[in-house]
Amino acid sequence: MTTSPVSTPPTPGPSDRLFFDHEHLVEKDFTGLRLGSFGAHASRFDRCVFAGMRVETATFGSGVAVSEYVDCVFDGARIQRAMAGFARFVRCTFRDVDLREWDGEFVDMVDCVVSGTVRSGQFWGAPLPQSGESRYRSYARGLTEQGLGEPPESVRALMLRTANEFHGNDFSGAELVKTSFRGGADLTRQRLPQGPDYLYVPDAAAAIDAAVARLDAGTVPDALVGADLQPRVRRFLTGVLGRDVEQGQRQLLVRAKDFASRGAVKPHAAAAVALLADVIKES
Repeated sequence: MTTSPVSTPPTPGPSDRLFFDHEHLVEKDFTGLRLGSFGAHASRFDRCVFAGMRVETATFGSGVAVSEYVDCVFDGARIQRAMAGFARFVRCTFRDVDLREWDGEFVDMVDCVVSGTVRSGQFWGAPLPQSGESRYRSYARGLTEQGLGEPPESVRALMLRTANEFHGNDFSGAELVKTSFRGGADLTRQRLPQGPDYLYVPDAAAAIDAAVARLDAGTVPDALVGADLQPRVRRFLTGVLGRDVEQGQRQLLVRAKDFASRGAVKPHAAAAVALLADVIKES
């Protein structure tokens, strides 16, 4: 990996592609870049500034090697599709951003600050085992077909990792739109958005079980969950939210507005969130 000194970065246009491969950049200023795509492979960025960048597709960690971003600034960035890949962010700021389709299944994120809006994002405490295994098998098969032998142990460890480092992050100033924490992301180690739009569920498995038990026992008041909605509420709790619990998520941050159709929250989703809130209040 080569180290690039501080210098004036290129000035690509909105249809251009900027890609770094095995580079180490220190204190580079990319403020206001407009790109079709941004990518990095096995690269490291120290104290670099990406403020106000506009990117259609960003792959922060392409290939099968980690790219690292340490003390970098992404404030004001607008990214249409953020495929994080194998990346690590440490003490980075994402203030007043508009991030869409953030996929952090194999991403470490430590002591970062996120504000603005994250749409259709996923922050993971650990990748799904089947996801890593599928990627690894596909990658290994490709090497074999090219006559290159088995992947090195470092690649195997990376693709079959069982946990991400995800803690100390501040999302308190962010609006999380259809964005979830999955794979055992420990929400007790993050600062989360608060307010009437969000319901924090500290023990998701217990709260869902208690809510379903009330439905099954017929003890939920119609004013809270109407009889006609109860079957759909049960499926929402055990299916939509229960899936995240089954995949290792112990706490949930639920936003009823994320389950809207044509601008109106679906009644069964609103009722399920209200029931969970009532369970938590009485626990």
